[in-house]
Amino acid sequence: MTKFTWNFRRGVDKDPIVGLEVVTVEDADNPDVIDKTPYGHSANVNNATAFGALPLYIKVRRDVQSPFVITDLVIILPGKGEEEPLGYS
Repeated sequence: MTKFTWNFRRGVDKDPIVGLEVVTVEDADNPDVIDKTPYGHSANVNNATAFGALPLYIKVRRDVQSPFVITDLVIILPGKGEEEPLGYS
């Protein structure tokens, strides 16, 4: 069962993505924090249900000057014996 999916669209209207961060604060005034889905639901990626579980959101870092941009993204689960594929860092 899929918990969530990553979908990125690269256009000329925004600077290139150079990094992704997980943040614990929903900041509606910061356009770099993805706090809503395209359908208006909460974009909390924390599936924990324990009392007091902190919501987690993805923050996108963009920089037009950086020579390093994200061209591919993989999710690695070390707890399941997965390792970083060749060419990723």
